[in-house]
Amino acid sequence: MRKKSLLFFVLLVLFQPVVLKIYAQVLENNPPSVRWQYIETDHFNILFQAGSEVLGQRMANTMEHLYRPVSKSLQKEVRKISIILQNNQAISNGFVTLAPRRSEFYINPPQDYNFLGTNEWINLLAVHEFRHVVQFEKSLTGFNKFLYYLFGQNTQGVWAGFAVPDWFWEGDAVGLETALTTSGRGRIPDFYRVYRTNLLERGPFSYNKQHLRSFKHFVPDHYRLGYFMTTHVRKHHGSESWSNITDRAWGLPFLPFTFSTAMKKETGKGLVDTYDDMMKEQRGKWEAQIDELEITEANPINKRKGDIYTNYLYPQVLANGKIVALKSGLGDIRQFISLDQEGNEKTEFIPGIMNPSSMLSLENNKIVWNEFEFDPRWRNRTYSVIKTYDFNTGENRTITKRSKYAGAALSKDGTKIASIHTSEKGENTLVVLDAHSGETLKSFQHEENALYLMPRWMDDGKTIIVLRTTREGKALIGLNTETGEEKEFFAPGNENIGHPVPHDSYIFYNSPYNGIDNIYVLDTRNDQRYQVTSRKYGAYNPVISSDGRYIIFNDFVKDGMNVVSMPLDTTLWKPLEEVKDINTHDYQIVVEQEGNAEILNNIPTHQYQIKDYPVAKGLFNIHSWGLNASTSLRELTAGIAARDVLSNFSTFIGYTYDANEKSGFARARFSYQRWFPIIDLEVNFGNRSTSENLRDMQGQVQRVKFQWQEKEINVGLRVPLILTKSKYFTNLSLSSSIGITEVTDFNQTVRLFDQQSNGILRSLTHNITFSRTLKTSKRDLNGKFGQELFLNYNHTPIGGDFTGQYLATQGELFLPGLFKHHSVNLRGGYQYQEINFVRNDQGVTLSDRNYGFPSYFFFPRGYSSTIFEHFYHFNANYALPLIYPDLSLGPVLNIQRIKANLFYDFGKGEILDASQNFSSVGIELKTDFNLMRFNQLLEIGVRFSYLTETNASSYELLIGNIGF
Repeated sequence: MRKKSLLFFVLLVLFQPVVLKIYAQVLENNPPSVRWQYIETDHFNILFQAGSEVLGQRMANTMEHLYRPVSKSLQKEVRKISIILQNNQAISNGFVTLAPRRSEFYINPPQDYNFLGTNEWINLLAVHEFRHVVQFEKSLTGFNKFLYYLFGQNTQGVWAGFAVPDWFWEGDAVGLETALTTSGRGRIPDFYRVYRTNLLERGPFSYNKQHLRSFKHFVPDHYRLGYFMTTHVRKHHGSESWSNITDRAWGLPFLPFTFSTAMKKETGKGLVDTYDDMMKEQRGKWEAQIDELEITEANPINKRKGDIYTNYLYPQVLANGKIVALKSGLGDIRQFISLDQEGNEKTEFIPGIMNPSSMLSLENNKIVWNEFEFDPRWRNRTYSVIKTYDFNTGENRTITKRSKYAGAALSKDGTKIASIHTSEKGENTLVVLDAHSGETLKSFQHEENALYLMPRWMDDGKTIIVLRTTREGKALIGLNTETGEEKEFFAPGNENIGHPVPHDSYIFYNSPYNGIDNIYVLDTRNDQRYQVTSRKYGAYNPVISSDGRYIIFNDFVKDGMNVVSMPLDTTLWKPLEEVKDINTHDYQIVVEQEGNAEILNNIPTHQYQIKDYPVAKGLFNIHSWGLNASTSLRELTAGIAARDVLSNFSTFIGYTYDANEKSGFARARFSYQRWFPIIDLEVNFGNRSTSENLRDMQGQVQRVKFQWQEKEINVGLRVPLILTKSKYFTNLSLSSSIGITEVTDFNQTVRLFDQQSNGILRSLTHNITFSRTLKTSKRDLNGKFGQELFLNYNHTPIGGDFTGQYLATQGELFLPGLFKHHSVNLRGGYQYQEINFVRNDQGVTLSDRNYGFPSYFFFPRGYSSTIFEHFYHFNANYALPLIYPDLSLGPVLNIQRIKANLFYDFGKGEILDASQNFSSVGIELKTDFNLMRFNQLLEIGVRFSYLTETNASSYELLIGNIGF
């Protein structure tokens, strides 16, 4: 056992992921006009944009206040770390990462009330993300700490991820956010709704399926699995159990299944047995919960054609009585559909990348929503705009531009829009906009900078009901847009209400009041509250029918959200005081163990010194070093990699040994990305060699070794642009570079066409790539529609000892196949390689000074690549899924999908006065699978090719799209 473990360790250390990818990577950064400031505390450097000093002070105080409580149960002191407050993001997110070590908080709060709960957004970020910081620090133990000293942060992160599954990282952080805040996802039934339904309706999935997920069924992500696993172990084995487990796992990360072994040493049971126990315990709790329910009736409206997981969300009513819903699922991209009275559906419109506001608003046959858009160049600057679609005219309009709005509601007459705006300073404002021009008519800000969520207009046209979250919790208010006065319908508290909808004197809303999400109502005449629905797995998002006789809402079943209806009958409503609490309170154990549920109620207000953060500070920030192997296992590199925390500059300096060439060279790569064009610089010098099979004058094949000394410098500019503004992902990239390569001590009198002998090659390279592809569902192999264009031009116009010219252009078209998830892919292209011939006594030979640039084309499948002056090619592919087996072979192999690709390839090459055709047909069979329970989905398969020009056939092993 020890010998096998040592071998496994040696192989994985040698074949780590390479750090050289930093050179071509587009970093996520801000425009150079942003001026940064920072606060240095005992344990943090808080970076923020000038003008956000109040936010910076609050985060500095909050993080210091949380430093020890968040670290307590993992028993780890954390080294000082930089936390970057990203003000320009419209996306609500946060992350912790290594290489370089830092955390980034996207301060724009979400409108999804089931994500945020009753928390303030930056408090939730502070707890959750800092727990990840603690986890990474915890991984610096035992052998993983030794590996960190040898190789740096890249290696630490890779091995930390290998040793401990992703569900622990997120589940443990969700547990902490639940314990140390007033809400947290562990207290929100919607968070585990699908998990609960799958368990009760389908029975427990195998651990592999629950962990690695599936194309066959919708399996909730690792946050849910992780929350229940970490909470289960804490409940039965104490608050410090995970500290002991991760110490063992990260202490010996190279051992196969080290995490399961560590669990067994701590708890007496391994990973799968613990999972089985957890699922059995949860099933018992949830079955007992359902036994307490009195189910109310509801009539489905939408029709399902199969059992694939599909949601019909946020129903809205058109004037003709049809219902509009947002449809999406395993097999469907997000789209607005309409349902008639018989449940027949029609696709009406496909929006772009929606900002998840957990609501839709429709008035006068016009619907409004929020959609993400992107700054073309700067990855850390995104927008959330307001869009509308008119079902009468089919007109789609963008109401605001380069804005940060979330949550949008049309007034009853359709002339105004209420929405929530968050400024770059973190100021939250409820605004009223002109529905046609997007002009701001009025704005309202709470004195405590409260967050407003999910606005709706009342029938009077001047009052907006809206959720308001402060440090005291969430309240439901009515805001008079003429006077600015607020009226509280619900006092601030920790009931996670959402989706308020006014109707006459009632306000309907979602609530998990009894432990399962259902629809409740407030009678504003007497302040009485009632439970309207009591559905088994959850009811949400009410809207009233045009005639006022029915409540239409979402009802969750095992295959997703349905649109259902029930009579609006007040006699069936249950008074709130009669509603029984059947919450399982699974979260209570972590709350008790952490013992700090009120910690965010008394954040200090110390005033720290604010300093300007110079751009050059930490520009050369070394994060990784030592040996690294390329993903092809061909190159072994020793060196250092650096990148600043603001992602403006990355570099690698080192020495590379090429196993194929059995030679080495020094290498330096720099990429400066703070300016509009990215500036790349690469310098290489050292020994080079290669061996090739050459045919002599007698026709005999000999192995010839070429050796030389090479010095190379490349300088280039890149402009990568994101142009997405609709349902199509659109990208454009432009680049140009100049390369100078000097070769000396070339040891042969002959050379290959694409090989440089003694002399200097000066070349220019230009690339243009463009892609526009329809967004995809999980089951889609490709987008139904899409176009991709590629242009590459290499030439030598600036002198040197070699001349050459290479042009390659290619177009690609994606079309739908005969059935759902089938895909047609057509690709065609042309390439020109300048070939200079010399006529002499021996006949026609290649010029000694002619240089052949590398080809970008794949040759027709089944053939070996050959050099031509002109080459034309065409490929046709028909890809289709075959089966979703969800088949596991113990912990080693997990097969999720088997798919096929039928192909036809044609190529025609021309050189001098001769031409040659190449054509092949065949089939590729591939599988998407996981190895050793790692989440990364891999692809392997076989290819059969029939070569129609030669009547020959070939078989190849496929790894990805590369044949062997």
